[in-house]
Amino acid sequence: MKRLTARQGAELVLTLLGLAAILILVGNAISFVVDRNRLPARTTIADIDVSGLTAEQAISQTAAALSPPVALNYAGETVLLDPAAVDVRLNPAVARIQIDQILRRKQTLSAFPDHVLRKQLAERIPAPIVYSENKLTAFLLGVAARLDREPGVSAVTTDTLAAPPPQPGRALSVVDARDAVIAALGRSQARNVDLPIDVIGAGGASLKSLEAVLRQQGRAFTDQGGEMGVFVKNLRTGEELSINGDMAVSAPGWLRVVAAVEAARSGPDTLSSDAVRAALIDGSSLSANELLRVAGKGDAGAGLSNLNGFLRKFGALSTFLAQPFDQRNEPVNVITPANLRAGTRALDVNAQSTPAEIAALLEALNACKAGKGAFMVLARGALTGAECEQIMTVLSRNTAVGLMDANVGNAALAHRQNWDANTHADAGIVMTRDADYVLVIALTKSGAPLAWPESSALIGALTRATHAYFNGGVVPPAGPALTSAPVP
Repeated sequence: MKRLTARQGAELVLTLLGLAAILILVGNAISFVVDRNRLPARTTIADIDVSGLTAEQAISQTAAALSPPVALNYAGETVLLDPAAVDVRLNPAVARIQIDQILRRKQTLSAFPDHVLRKQLAERIPAPIVYSENKLTAFLLGVAARLDREPGVSAVTTDTLAAPPPQPGRALSVVDARDAVIAALGRSQARNVDLPIDVIGAGGASLKSLEAVLRQQGRAFTDQGGEMGVFVKNLRTGEELSINGDMAVSAPGWLRVVAAVEAARSGPDTLSSDAVRAALIDGSSLSANELLRVAGKGDAGAGLSNLNGFLRKFGALSTFLAQPFDQRNEPVNVITPANLRAGTRALDVNAQSTPAEIAALLEALNACKAGKGAFMVLARGALTGAECEQIMTVLSRNTAVGLMDANVGNAALAHRQNWDANTHADAGIVMTRDADYVLVIALTKSGAPLAWPESSALIGALTRATHAYFNGGVVPPAGPALTSAPVP
C-alpha cells in the first residue's frame, strides 16, 4: 500500500473539509428554501410559541389557545368570562399580515447567513384580537350591579348599645377593569384578573348605624305586636332619623307643654311659674287647664281654640287637643293625616300627636330661648325668649320621672313624659359637650295595657343608645325600671 505524503494528506483533508462545507451549505440552502413558509424559532403570538409553524397553523393554534374562559376575581368571588360572550376572536387578516412580514424578512438572501449561523432574533407578534366593547362593558356593569356594595351598617345584637362604625362599601372600577380584562383575553397563560375595586369610605358611625341599634333594641317589643316610634335630630347639623316618626300616638302629657307656650303667648307676664311647674312636673290637670284659661284670657275653650290654631299655623297637622285635659264632656272625632293611617291602634281621641311633630315643637321651643325659630315668627312679638326659657327650665327640672332622665348620665335634659294605658313615651332635648339633640320615643300597643317595667326599660335602652351615638360610644349607666306609672 502506497503511503500518502504529508502534502497529499493535507490536500485530502482540505478536500474533505471543502466537501463538508459544500454539503453544509447545500443542506442549509435546502432547509432555507424548505422552511421559507415556516415561522422562525423563538416566534410567539402574544405568549403562544408558534415557532416552525406555517401562517395557517400559527393562527389556528393561537385562536385555540385564546378560547378558554378568563377568571375574574372580585373580592374573593370568581366570575368566569367566556370570550364568546363578548365576541372575542383573533383577527386572521391582521395576524396574517404580521406573520407575512416576518416570513418576508426570513426569505430574503440577506437572512441566509443568519439562517446558517442560527442567529435569529426573537419575534413577538401581539395577539390581534377583536371584541364587542358594548358587550364587555355590559358584562362588567352586570358584575358591578351584583357585587358592588354601598357602605353598610355593621351587624348589631340586643346587647349592642353603642352604634358600631359602618362597613365600608366597594365599587368596581369598570374602566380600569375593562383594560385589564382585554389584556387577559389576549394571552394564553395567566388568564385571570384581580378586578380593580374602589373602596367607598364609610366614615364614622352614621344615623343608619344608630337606626340599626334602635330597631334591634325594640325588636322583641315589636315582634309581640307593639309599635315603636322614634325621632332623633342633631341640632348642630340638622341630621335626622325617623323610625315611624309620623305614627299617631296619644299625647295628653306632651300637649301640656304646648299649653304652657300658648299661655305665654297670650300676653306679657301671663305665665305663672307655679302653674307651669304644677302642670309639667307635678302632673296637675287642674294647672294644665289653668294654662288653657290663661291662653284664652279667662276662657279655657278660647284657649283651646287658640292652641289648635297655633299648631295648625306651625304645621303640626296631626297634633291637637280636642277638649281640656282629663275632660270627656262630648264625643270627639278629629281626623288627622296620622290617625288616618293608625288602623286599629288605640288612641286618645282627645289629644294626639306624632314623634316627628313633637320633636319639631321642642326644637322650636329650644330655639325660642335665644329669640329665634318658628315660635318667634308665629308669635309676632307676643312671645319672648325669657318665657320660652322659663318653660325649658321647668322641663329641665323634671328629674323624678325615671324614663329619659334616668338614662342620660350627666347630660343636661329638658323633657316631658307622656302616657296612657296603651302609650308610654318621653320626649326631650339632650345637651352634651359633643352634641345637642332632640329625642322622642313612643311605645304603643293595642289590645292590652303596656307594662311599665318592660316599657321603661326599653325607653331607657333607646335613650342610652342614642346618647352613646352622639358621645363617642360612651353608654350611660342604666336607670332602674319603673314598677309603676310616673305622674301624668
